[in-house]
Amino acid sequence: LTLFTNASGGTAPYTFDWTGPGGFTSNVQDPVIPNATASNSGNYSVQVTDSNGCSSTVISTLVDITTQPNVPIVSFNSPVCEGESVTFSTSNYPGSQVSYTWTGAGVPPNTTGNTFTINPATVSDAGNYTVFVTVDGCASDTSSPAALVVNPLPGAPAPSFASPVCEGDTLSFLANPPAG
Repeated sequence: LTLFTNASGGTAPYTFDWTGPGGFTSNVQDPVIPNATASNSGNYSVQVTDSNGCSSTVISTLVDITTQPNVPIVSFNSPVCEGESVTFSTSNYPGSQVSYTWTGAGVPPNTTGNTFTINPATVSDAGNYTVFVTVDGCASDTSSPAALVVNPLPGAPAPSFASPVCEGDTLSFLANPPAG
């Protein structure tokens, strides 16, 4: 977290008097709070004093630090056969503005929810799928890739039988697997 202020008017050099939550104080023009957490949220105030000892009005600003969402974990049913349905999902994250950004070959356009379905799945839908979540303006890291496997269907067999068959003879059918 970096706090900024601009001093103008009066006579330079200026001194700065910052205060904030948890006993925060600083006399640096643009103080930095490394590794800020939600506990650093609150009102920060600054007053500028010029070299003549004249002080500005105290100005305050509210800083709201949102906790980064946990990395989402993708659940899905794989492998599937071509033509079957596959559903991807992750946890439903709480927040006033939540969106899910999915990547992968079969993600339907404009998918922003925590679940989506590909139906029917095709071989071209196979591959890695990931998601990250944005909660109230703060984005999670991207999930680990979820590898969707879509197995192609075998071709239709070519049944055959010896013809003609005389009444009383044994009728035998043969199913030859498809070529390829």
